[in-house]
Amino acid sequence: MRSFYQLVTFAFLQILLWSSNGAEAVNLKTRKKPTNARVGVELDRDLFNAGPETYVAGAPTVRAKADANRIIFMAHWRVSGPLSDGQLVQIAMDGYLDMLENVEQYGSAVGAKAIPGVITVFHWDQEIIVASSQSKGLPLTYTRNNHILPLIMECIQPATAKSNEAKCGEMSAAQLFVHLYPNTQINTKNIVTVTVEGNKEDIKGTTMAWLTQNGIKEPCNPAHGGGCAAIVGPGKVLRREVPVGTAPAPYSKNGWTQSDTQQISFILPDDQVVHA
Repeated sequence: MRSFYQLVTFAFLQILLWSSNGAEAVNLKTRKKPTNARVGVELDRDLFNAGPETYVAGAPTVRAKADANRIIFMAHWRVSGPLSDGQLVQIAMDGYLDMLENVEQYGSAVGAKAIPGVITVFHWDQEIIVASSQSKGLPLTYTRNNHILPLIMECIQPATAKSNEAKCGEMSAAQLFVHLYPNTQINTKNIVTVTVEGNKEDIKGTTMAWLTQNGIKEPCNPAHGGGCAAIVGPGKVLRREVPVGTAPAPYSKNGWTQSDTQQISFILPDDQVVHA
């Protein structure tokens, strides 16, 4: 017969084992939307809760854990008119603060180390996408069988893989674009893009003042190639980036219509997506 001490020890070890096994597979049962939303950026909760995906044929592999909860915050809007570069900068900064508020709402499920580092904005025609970089899990660009990966691999030659494990904000936004418009080649839309980055030393403490002071983050451009800088330019995936030094400018959402994040979740089949 086991002693009381042995039983207690066994139970404690079982709890530790359960905790460690569940650390990479949290389930968020309730959707939480930012209450003070600026541009309505929120977690794709259904993607977070979904199981792992597998690599598409020919995709590079990364070191990320395949069974980890994938974390992407996003929003899509149909806007009422053209937006200036400065307004896009402000939208990106507002999106970052929305993301941080949403993180607080979900509590420990999205820990400080799992908060995406950047927010990227795409603008074309009368639409914008606001998307974070991807945190955890396999990168969507390497698990989704669409036209984005071939375009990227063509642009980043001779690099053998996209830098930052293909989880940059530009990658999330590009995947959301093709999810919304699976039959449209992204490089035909003359997309303007801008990215802002949070305070790496205190990401939860990132403020509008800090974002304004530090300004735009240029696309990654490592010496070995493979950076998002290689996919920006005439005839490439994205038409141009907002110049560094562009100051944020106020904008109005009058006449704008937002897509419901649940109805554009990355988990939905493309033909079930409903957007503004």
